[in-house]
Amino acid sequence: TRQFTAQSHWELSTTITTYHLLAIIAIANTLMSMNNASFVAEQERSRKLLRQNTVRAWGAEEIGNEETVSAQIKQGWSLLATLHCVLLPDKVTQRGSKAFKKAQVEMMATRWQHHCLEVREAAQALLLAELGRLGTKGRKALVD
Repeated sequence: TRQFTAQSHWELSTTITTYHLLAIIAIANTLMSMNNASFVAEQERSRKLLRQNTVRAWGAEEIGNEETVSAQIKQGWSLLATLHCVLLPDKVTQRGSKAFKKAQVEMMATRWQHHCLEVREAAQALLLAELGRLGTKGRKALVD
């Protein structure tokens, strides 16, 4: 299972890779824009307790701690998006993949102005990263 999710999964098809990357980046960007968007049980309990105790005044330390935790959660989602948008092809090939299926530039270009904001932003980020990865010669070959 670990081998499949880490490497083989990205070798199946360009369409699957593209849809998967679009979904991951769109979800990560959405969660990054939310406050305290985590799946950590302790964080959920803490948030419920904070809601229950809204009557009492918060101290400066509690507010600072809450802001720090929120910033760390957002940084985690940002790192997930960066990994999948920029670093994934290099990481998969470093692990020995010889058949990594790149995301489809055409599919991302068609979603450049998608009606769903999250999909549109994910497609734009992926397309810009892929075009940067292609370099000048690769972009010229793509246009030709």
